[in-house]
Amino acid sequence: MTSPDIVRYEGVSCGTDAVLVEGEDTIQFLSIYGAPQQTKGIFSALAASKLVSIGEDFYSRPPQAMRYKGFNLGYAKSHGVIFSEDLGRSIILWTSDEEKERRLRQALTRRKIPYDPKDLGELEKILRDHDNLRPLRTLVGAIAGYRCEFNDDEICDHLVRTIYRKRPANAAAA
Repeated sequence: MTSPDIVRYEGVSCGTDAVLVEGEDTIQFLSIYGAPQQTKGIFSALAASKLVSIGEDFYSRPPQAMRYKGFNLGYAKSHGVIFSEDLGRSIILWTSDEEKERRLRQALTRRKIPYDPKDLGELEKILRDHDNLRPLRTLVGAIAGYRCEFNDDEICDHLVRTIYRKRPANAAAA
């Protein structure tokens, strides 16, 4: 059995501390560490649409462009973050409940969706129920995320039918 916190491509392997996948096998976020050549090798494999293994399973790159940020950690050590270009646009990530709330608020603020901030929890449930927020699958690490597919008119219709329908007219306007 192969360790789930090791990323491999042919003879190259790196440790990983965070992996988020969309669907069955599409990597949206990958945090790796090892020698600089190793971290760049894993990124190069993904950039060339090669499959990398994490544990016993194989994973691919998303159809969108991918980005790589490398950081030196000292002599012969490097940390690399590989992520989809959708990060910050239609993908939000978080590491705590407080950060999740903040990221979701930021994503909604960029849209034309009027909502009462105290209804964020209920709005999140509605968005998940209607596939406007699709959870990403965490393979490794204490990180989570959503793919956001927002149609402002559709979401406003859901809000009116569910949350604001229950309230008197003057309460929704207040």
